[in-house]
Amino acid sequence: MEIARDQTRSDLDTRVIDIDGHQLRVAVREGTSDRPPLLLLNGLGVRIEGLQPFVDAVGPDAGVIRFDVPGTGESSTPRLPYRMWQVARLTGH
Repeated sequence: MEIARDQTRSDLDTRVIDIDGHQLRVAVREGTSDRPPLLLLNGLGVRIEGLQPFVDAVGPDAGVIRFDVPGTGESSTPRLPYRMWQVARLTGH
């Protein structure tokens, strides 16, 4: 897994990771709780920044992971449109 820091926004901890040949931009907010982090998936045409109100709504102790699905935001664009089952499969990696 290759990780590169996003230098464009200092207030959002983002990384670009490679999963199954897809470059995915991921934002991670570390939590202080021992509970598993909340995984947020964006919808059509919504970048991870569009999920910020949801991140703000959960307590700061909760960890949150979100990513630009393939073809959205700064993630790579697949040759064919992604279906939701394919996005769900990506989250398992």
